[in-house]
Amino acid sequence: MSGEIVYTVPEGIVGVDNRGGVTVADGSPITLYTTAVMPALQVYRVSIEIDAHAFVSGTVTYTVTWTENTVSQTAIVTATALNVVTGIVRLAMPDANTAITVQLTGSFTATVRITAIIERLV
Repeated sequence: MSGEIVYTVPEGIVGVDNRGGVTVADGSPITLYTTAVMPALQVYRVSIEIDAHAFVSGTVTYTVTWTENTVSQTAIVTATALNVVTGIVRLAMPDANTAITVQLTGSFTATVRITAIIERLV
């Protein structure tokens, strides 16, 4: 096939953060995946979700960050009440050799479940 692009990384899930019973913010971002040398046409699905199983006060923020066309991009979800599931799905075309990270932040008294999945689509 003429013009076919051969990828060294197969399609599918390349990064997962799936934590339950979380009661404190992350100290620093966690790298879920670092893109390949040439991701020019690679497309990723970034899925992120948060749910507070116990909630007293504050705001819990869960963020996925990546770099696209040299600009920082984010997908952000927050929890401010008990048992309200908040999620978002974004498509991303991150720059070569850059990290896709997650971080839980905020000042809160709560217990949350957080999930982020990074999937390489093409």
